[in-house]
Amino acid sequence: MIVGIKWNALPDSYQLGVMMGILTAFLYASFLLSLRKLQAGMEKSSFFYVLMLVSLATAFFLAIEMVRSGNSFKIPSTKSFLALGSLGLFSQVIGWILIANALPQVRASYSGIIVLDPASPYFCLGCSVFSTANNAYKLGRGFACIIGYICCNNRKI
Repeated sequence: MIVGIKWNALPDSYQLGVMMGILTAFLYASFLLSLRKLQAGMEKSSFFYVLMLVSLATAFFLAIEMVRSGNSFKIPSTKSFLALGSLGLFSQVIGWILIANALPQVRASYSGIIVLDPASPYFCLGCSVFSTANNAYKLGRGFACIIGYICCNNRKI
């Protein structure tokens, strides 16, 4: 539904992008469930220990990719260093503090939906301001996703 009606007519790069998106969704769901399990087993440990484990695992896999692709670890400028530090502190640490503290109080089925839910207003904004949904088929796909979010978040449905 998201990729269109004629899968074989799509370019190989587009098909690869869809497959990578599906893989990302699977790995993200696995990550959220693993984090939840890790937190459940460490009730007496500091939250920052879990954050450290997540950060070390992420750094490890990123380092493998850097070596595999032949890129350098060198940070090119002070401006880049400050940007990376700001991203790490504000986006990652504060975001993870909020996510990891809330995760144990939320049902596992809701955690991914809550994190992904902000995409719905962006879809509506894209339709109204940028005319991204220029036909009924595209508009229907977007509304089907929004209805799916509503159904997953409503216990009565």
